[in-house]
Amino acid sequence: TPTTVEGGINPNNYRVAERTYNGYSVYSNNKTHYIVARNGDTFGQIASSFGLTEQTLRKYNEIDKRSTAEPIKGEPIYIERKQSRWLGNVRRHTVREDETLLSLSQEYGIRLKKLAAMNKLQPGDKLQVGSEIKLK
Repeated sequence: TPTTVEGGINPNNYRVAERTYNGYSVYSNNKTHYIVARNGDTFGQIASSFGLTEQTLRKYNEIDKRSTAEPIKGEPIYIERKQSRWLGNVRRHTVREDETLLSLSQEYGIRLKKLAAMNKLQPGDKLQVGSEIKLK
């Protein structure tokens, strides 16, 4: 069943690949291309598939360069730099349980530092369920 986001249809339920590249379906969110991580994917493997360095791919996804974390199956992995602001119609997002600024940054394809600054928050701040986050 489709889920709604502030009265609209959640576009993630209707994800359509723009193209395939080296076995990955490539999608677009906020005019930024990404893939969906598969079981066993690593940043190194994905980076190599798209002609990027692992460091660059981690930077695009705002993963600390000292981190050894690898992608989780189903997670969006951006293969180019995210936008500095949301280009869609929705202006605000109501925080749900377990959401973080980083998860919202990935969901909307907005750079983490820009999203935090727009909301007068720090990138690591904990979000309150029910609070509103500005996207524009």
